[in-house]
Amino acid sequence: MSRVLKSSAVITQKFKGIGKHNGVDLVGEGHTTCPVIAHSAGTVEMAVTGHRNDPNATGDATYGNFVKIKHSNGYATLYAHLDRVFVSKGQTVDAGQEIGFMGSTGRSSGAHLHFEVRKNGTYNSIMDPEPFLNADLPGLSTGDRDYKIVLDWQKCMNRVYNCGLAEDNNYGPDSQAKANQYQLYYRSGNVIKNDMVRWVQQRLKNLGYNITVDRSYGPSTDNIVRQFQASRGLKADGYVGRDTYRELLKD
Repeated sequence: MSRVLKSSAVITQKFKGIGKHNGVDLVGEGHTTCPVIAHSAGTVEMAVTGHRNDPNATGDATYGNFVKIKHSNGYATLYAHLDRVFVSKGQTVDAGQEIGFMGSTGRSSGAHLHFEVRKNGTYNSIMDPEPFLNADLPGLSTGDRDYKIVLDWQKCMNRVYNCGLAEDNNYGPDSQAKANQYQLYYRSGNVIKNDMVRWVQQRLKNLGYNITVDRSYGPSTDNIVRQFQASRGLKADGYVGRDTYRELLKD
């Protein structure tokens, strides 16, 4: 996982200067789309939604849906062309927290993340962000980041199912009960498609499985889930519930 994507990042376009290309363009490992995460802890200064792809966009609309985060050292980071935004203005975010999903909104020719670093938080202070893709911002150490994977899972469960889980990074009795209540599984003619499936697929991919992250719990995902369950000593039935989530949330 990189500092801004929930996967390794591939640069598709480099920084060329203010007014030319203000940041770097990134896609996920294997040139895939993936969730976008906050580079460092901070406060959401802007969370813009409602944009579609528009080759004639001007001004801030060129960014499409985007998030701008202000950090305690005075710097700001900006994440543009998002398909979806998961945070709101004024919200405090942690380093590594999922803030949106990569897309192609605004003036964009394909799904990617446009990432900027602004030294004083302003347009005129934009700098080359590439040195910070896998490094701390000046004067702002993230240290050995705890990704808080259970918290990320709880947030995804709440977004998808509106199930009222406490977002406490604790896989306790309530989380386990909700994991069983909202199980994922595949049956012929009943393919589940949502962002919880995407979370499971991405987690399996991060654990080394060759899986397509497409939000669709079909026969291919079912097969890989069964492989994972067998490797962890679970019943290989393809049902992603309490025990399977417990294993996915380890490491």
